[in-house]
Amino acid sequence: MFSGLAIQALQPLIAAGIQSAQPVVEPLFEPPDHEAREEAYQALQMAGVNPYTEVDLLVVIDFDRPSYERRLAIYERGACPIRYCLVSHGIGSGNPSKLFADGFSNQPGSNQTSLGLFQVGWARPSSKFGTSIELDGLQPGLNHLARPRKIVMHPAWYVSYDCILTNVSDEGCPRLGQSRGCPALSAKDFAFFQERTQEVQQGGGNVFLYAYSSRGGSSTALGLKKSGSPLATTNHH
Repeated sequence: MFSGLAIQALQPLIAAGIQSAQPVVEPLFEPPDHEAREEAYQALQMAGVNPYTEVDLLVVIDFDRPSYERRLAIYERGACPIRYCLVSHGIGSGNPSKLFADGFSNQPGSNQTSLGLFQVGWARPSSKFGTSIELDGLQPGLNHLARPRKIVMHPAWYVSYDCILTNVSDEGCPRLGQSRGCPALSAKDFAFFQERTQEVQQGGGNVFLYAYSSRGGSSTALGLKKSGSPLATTNHH
């Protein structure tokens, strides 16, 4: 398997692939943006959850970033991120290059990623993935159909640096594979997240996930100003 350091060593090759895929992109390997986390905290507060005392594990996905970046961060209460992970977006969400997620939906059959706040449920046996972790969308109209759509977290072979480099070679584009709307992880990252989630849940704690995209309008859907200040205090359960 290729590591993150291996990808950085191949940065010129990846950059060349990105140039052909999309004219204007964010700088490669820049430090994580805190805007996604801040918006996640706003969403939790609007849902009646104190992000400082009632959230034991928080997953934040920044879908403004390209899929070759580790755009999923796992935070423990009162701590820095404990892990950054690659994560897929839905096949219906990809832009023409499939590198970025541009479209988002709550509709069954869309194969698109949903934005917003989710409560992370228990791990369940899956005939398709071996094991998957359930997600409950907490915002009506934005992601509340996650269960009927069978949107779960699961491991996937196409979430790997090997897949990125294969796509660079075959397509000239450094992208992951795409899911049917689920935030899929590499097998190693999924095993880590499953273990940490189980530990928290068995201790009576709470795990949440927030999917962010300024292009997709996650802040608008939450009724937040661009600055992140709440416009309303309506709770979403």
